[in-house]
Amino acid sequence: MATYPVRCECGKSHQVPGSAAGTALTCDCRRIIEVPSFAKLKASVGESSVSIDLVIRHMLANDELPVESDCVICFRTTKHQATFQLECEREEIARSSKLRWFEFLILCLSPIRMILMAYESEDPQMSGRDVILELPIRICEECEPDLKTGADVRAAMQKSDIYSQLFEKFPDSRVR
Repeated sequence: MATYPVRCECGKSHQVPGSAAGTALTCDCRRIIEVPSFAKLKASVGESSVSIDLVIRHMLANDELPVESDCVICFRTTKHQATFQLECEREEIARSSKLRWFEFLILCLSPIRMILMAYESEDPQMSGRDVILELPIRICEECEPDLKTGADVRAAMQKSDIYSQLFEKFPDSRVR
């Protein structure tokens, strides 16, 4: 977990996790130190506070990708590129199942089962968001046939610094 420096008026530096953003801590000198926002903590160590997928979306909109001018496999200069879809994250819907065990016990008693189904019809819980990107990579015509599987494409994409940051954020992402 990354930590960030926060300095007290007395000169002592404290390392705090990003989760401490917006809180306060007490220094050994008994002064109260206000921990800045997460964006300011990241900026204090030279990190961007903008999510890498948003940076990539911006670059795609401005036709700034791929950033390389050489093939990511053989490193020969090429204008050729291939585009692959990367599914970074999918929105998930979780439904409540509070009474499923009880419902199973009275499965044969249809009127009671209908009452139970009405009782458990709560709003579904949504988590995550759809993050699916069409990403170009610089690859020459000779090397493109070597990209036979999603794992091959992923390995090639990870050679690009901007895409390797995306894989760090979304390690379970899938190439389609």
